[in-house]
Amino acid sequence: MKLYWSNETAELKQAVELITSWKARSGQSVHMAAEMTEMLLRAVIMDRHTADNDWMEKGNVQLAYCAAIIRYVCGKHEFFL
Repeated sequence: MKLYWSNETAELKQAVELITSWKARSGQSVHMAAEMTEMLLRAVIMDRHTADNDWMEKGNVQLAYCAAIIRYVCGKHEFFL
């Protein structure tokens, strides 16, 4: 199994592509861990491509991180119901 945490943005994009193709093949029903991983990787990629002086994009990056964290919390709640 290959782990995808890298300082290379291209490798992170490859990981997102892998999860996206997995979702396409499974009819959008993937394990919540894969879905949350995809959301976090997308946020990290957005963060790396955002200039420090672009306050609007920085806000969008913050929203992406928030969405991933909220999905994690809600997912944990769903898991234990």
